Amino acid sequence: MRTFSLMQHVQRAAYLMVAPLSLQLYFDAFSNAARKHNCWIAAGSSFIPEVEDIPDHNSDDTIPIECPRITNPYKLFNTSFLFNNVGRVVGKFKKCFTIDDEKFLDRSDPVEWKAANTPFGNTMVLICADSWYPESYQSAKRTNAELVLVPSFSSPGPDWSKPWSGYNGFKAPADVDTADVGKISLGEAWLKYSLAGRLKHSGARIGAMCYEVGYVWDMNANGQSYICDPSTCVQQLEAASEEILIQRLN
Repeated sequence: MRTFSLMQHVQRAAYLMVAPLSLQLYFDAFSNAARKHNCWIAAGSSFIPEVEDIPDHNSDDTIPIECPRITNPYKLFNTSFLFNNVGRVVGKFKKCFTIDDEKFLDRSDPVEWKAANTPFGNTMVLICADSWYPESYQSAKRTNAELVLVPSFSSPGPDWSKPWSGYNGFKAPADVDTADVGKISLGEAWLKYSLAGRLKHSGARIGAMCYEVGYVWDMNANGQSYICDPSTCVQQLEAASEEILIQRLN
């Protein structure tokens, strides 16, 4: 059983008070957007309670489109939903490797993760820092993921050319060259040790790193989003800006 500091208990309590509302608002916003624009959405992530498992019913139009039901209101996870083009949740992904600022959250176990069935192939969503650890790609391979999506949030907006300060929240995996800390840039570390550098271990054919850009309340976020295959970046934004990357999947 995990223990929390006094400050972490305060943080948990504050988020748990609004978590049911956060869940409903999160669902409503992205479900409506997916339905309105007839598109599939990997909807970033939000701090929400534990919700029910999502059954594989993508093609069953008789099932009502509803917000997933809370199963444990005392648990709090950084969670991402995958929505299909009619606004139904078809995938649920909970973060495991929380960073220092998220230590008041509960953590999932990558062994329990599974890819969601989509028309584009089995899809795995790794939330931000989860993309830095081998266990995440082992889960993607175990569940035959063909597409790996990584919604990421970095605030305050980082300087991607500054020296990399190393892993945050957990010990660096055994395959990380610790001599890179302080030697390579933050941007280079994201490419070497996150999605672009690890996708080849997942069995997936393509991945997308999607950074939030702009302001959320007083927090400024940015990042250089990219699309990659197991060997290289196929497309990458040159600057942190609100742009669209388009990649045709064969």
